[in-house]
Amino acid sequence: MTNEPEVPTGGSFRDETVMFGDREYRYALWVPSGIEMPCAGLVFLHGLGECGTDGRKQVTVGIGPALERDPDRWPFVVVLPQKPEFADAWEDHAGAVLAMVDAAIEAGLIDSKRVAITGLSQGGHGTIAIGAGHRERFRAAVPVCGYVAPVWGPGGVRSWTQADDPALTRYASALAEMPMWVVHGARDQVVPMRESELLVEVLIAAGSTPRFTVLPEADHNAWDATYGDAEIAVWLVEMTR
Repeated sequence: MTNEPEVPTGGSFRDETVMFGDREYRYALWVPSGIEMPCAGLVFLHGLGECGTDGRKQVTVGIGPALERDPDRWPFVVVLPQKPEFADAWEDHAGAVLAMVDAAIEAGLIDSKRVAITGLSQGGHGTIAIGAGHRERFRAAVPVCGYVAPVWGPGGVRSWTQADDPALTRYASALAEMPMWVVHGARDQVVPMRESELLVEVLIAAGSTPRFTVLPEADHNAWDATYGDAEIAVWLVEMTR
């Protein structure tokens, strides 16, 4: 007999802090009610607009509203870090993100072997970069409207990933065995859809079988449709059993 996943009866956000190095980071922790702990964990990395130190903006965009609207879809303890600086890449704060996950593991909330990662825009890039850099920590990844290479090149000139960028090969090698679901809006004018296409192409060339969803009517806001999609939530549950 297959054990059906427990269904949350609600949940709530907790305001948390963690020290990493000499810096205090604020983050939110979504804890579902009505399920046995430790349970699966999910890391959500926000986009540029939610950077700061208030500890709350990152719950207002992306997965946060989906958790409050449909908690029964998400039987996860969700870690929602807030990146302090707009200009920093998420991978610059990878140690702090993992420290937040470790705190939830040590508190008996998250099963360390059942953690996935997702994020949007700048957080989509962070999902790729942190997932690749710490692939032993994650069972699956869902980058949404993300990019591969840093957006700002030398001299502050905006640049996008080229097909011969070594970052593509590096990430493909690291992520080839990780289940991935890549999502992008076809009308995105902020991060070109080609960023996700290139990632998927090199993953396939490396022997991976990523899922790739193109939302034909979506602009940069591909996250409302993504986190409102029951199929993606079910897939994440399956990947973290």
